[in-house]
Amino acid sequence: MSKQLWAFPLTVGLLVPMWAFAASAESLPVAPVEINERVAEKKTVEKTDVPTPKTDVSVNSSPSIQANKSKADEVVSTLTVEKTEGSEELDAPEEAAASELSDKTDLADEGDAAEDSEANHADEIDEAADVNTEETAVPSTPTDEALSTEGPIVCVPEFLGLTPYVTTREDVEAKYGEHARFYEDNRLGKRHIISGANFGIEAQSVLISYTFNGLVSDIYVRMSADKRDELLEHLKKKSTVMDSTGIWVREADRDLWVTKTAVMSVSRPKNDGNFSVEYGATARKAVETLAWLSESPEDRCPHFSGLLVGGSDWAEVKQRIAGVEDCDMGEPILLPDGSQTYTLRGACFGIPGEVRSYAWFGADSGKLMRLEILSEGDPVGLESVLPALKKRYRAIDEAGLFETERAPARNVWSPRIRLDLPAGKLEFWAEIDGIKRAEAAYEGYLLQKKAREAQAKRVDRLFD
Repeated sequence: MSKQLWAFPLTVGLLVPMWAFAASAESLPVAPVEINERVAEKKTVEKTDVPTPKTDVSVNSSPSIQANKSKADEVVSTLTVEKTEGSEELDAPEEAAASELSDKTDLADEGDAAEDSEANHADEIDEAADVNTEETAVPSTPTDEALSTEGPIVCVPEFLGLTPYVTTREDVEAKYGEHARFYEDNRLGKRHIISGANFGIEAQSVLISYTFNGLVSDIYVRMSADKRDELLEHLKKKSTVMDSTGIWVREADRDLWVTKTAVMSVSRPKNDGNFSVEYGATARKAVETLAWLSESPEDRCPHFSGLLVGGSDWAEVKQRIAGVEDCDMGEPILLPDGSQTYTLRGACFGIPGEVRSYAWFGADSGKLMRLEILSEGDPVGLESVLPALKKRYRAIDEAGLFETERAPARNVWSPRIRLDLPAGKLEFWAEIDGIKRAEAAYEGYLLQKKAREAQAKRVDRLFD
């Protein structure tokens, strides 16, 4: 870039007073701090140090505390502003990694887009009532932690007498009797709606969702907005008993209580004069999907070229392509959420016109969670993939989107397969990652809380 092109933005920047930036930053809502790491196609990446969370936020003279204070000061000055790092033009593997989040959102939108909406919960309650029916080095191999077979798949505190992944449907029916009405939704699975019971909180109704194997998954409560402030204070006191490590965060449209494993979302008052509380595991969609796939991977994971998407690990993928001529597996790219992606160049799987592929491995289990294969120059040959998909999978729409089978519960996300003929792309996706991402988000909330407390102390001293 010429010196003249650099000079213009620099001159404009100097003309803008610094208070304008400060005023705009203060007007923005407080948002969670996203902990990012630089994506690089090298075995070593720059590390972002995150201070170890502590309940005591007082400042002393120890070097570690001073380092944390410096980090907190940095967070205050950059709240709601994403940190960007200068880089050269991204090559193809890095572009694929950067587009992962938007592609994931596209896939979710093509499925049951409303399954996580609070408004849908409220609609379901109304319908049920109306019808009255029932480190610095990137690891060379992803981790592979087996799903626990003892105890709950995730430990979540009890709420309103219900413990996710522990309390059963039979427990609910025995406890609430005629107050509990059971019904089954083709899209969202088994549900209980409870009204007229004493929960120790002024709830109009409680909607309980279940896992695919009949355990409580998440809880949705509807209450009158007239007493929201009073009830919110009650929930804050109750949450300290549930888990003392939990923190409350105020967002534009809700109040959140978060721990590493649990989240409670308290909405703002709604137009119908009510507000809602939703409670469950932070990464329940990924947790429950992985549990469902792990119960019968051969039947529920997509089969492709000797691999199971959602079931195979890095070693299996490497072994599968080891003997393929002209197939090269690049170095791993570490993504901000802890997952890794590899670039495979060449005709590694045998799809007509195949030139390269991208394989993503989840941070939670190390399993292959996404596989994307790009084809060029043979559109007619690529069309032969469509009959093979129709023969084996359930079509969701006419645009080339398939799933292995219908999901049996609200938070289970059946693996998807998408063939995009105009783009020359075949993609497999299994929603099995999110636990470590949720833990990182919790650490971000903690860091932000400390930063705000430090900021409040500095402001208070201005008036001494």
